[in-house]
Amino acid sequence: MSPKPLQHQVIEAMKKRVDAWRGFPLGHAPDAYPDEAPRYQPAAGGERKVSDTTMALLQHWFRKEPHLIGLEPRTYAFKYWPHQRRLVETFIYLHEVAGVRRTQDLYALTGVEKMGDQRDPWTKLGGQLATGSGKTKMMSLIIAWSYLNAVCEPDNGLGLGRHSILIAPGLFVKDRLLQDFRPLDHGAPVFWSDPVIPP
Repeated sequence: MSPKPLQHQVIEAMKKRVDAWRGFPLGHAPDAYPDEAPRYQPAAGGERKVSDTTMALLQHWFRKEPHLIGLEPRTYAFKYWPHQRRLVETFIYLHEVAGVRRTQDLYALTGVEKMGDQRDPWTKLGGQLATGSGKTKMMSLIIAWSYLNAVCEPDNGLGLGRHSILIAPGLFVKDRLLQDFRPLDHGAPVFWSDPVIPP
């Protein structure tokens, strides 16, 4: 039997680390929401605590009770799906808890043999979600995390900024992003229509 590709080894190692940091593993979409409150505390050597802003966001986004969305009488219950939660938690874990800034740091963290050093100086985090699985929703959470940490925790050393750039691969995707982030038909942007910002 051939060994798993390096990408899968990194993903599996990261899943275990994030589960330990959260305090429990996540299930799949049909599974019941966990009864346990997440810890979001260091669980391994070299891990750091998250900022107060990050902790407030994580506890708001991924609470056990559903968020109530909409205006009376048209409200509905809303929860982020486990795969969406895992993506956001992993981004935050890598950047804020583990301090990963370069690909070689990620390979060292997961104990996987590196494929080569990163050549440019910029921090890169990549996520992969299927079409229709909520990439725009996850982008809104990552943007809010970055912005609110830059505004509320300017001295925390995360290097996050107040500005974000979304790059679309084509006009169709650009139109969809504009519809969610800057609706022209007087709808609310995703930051207000979803429970992105805590009260």
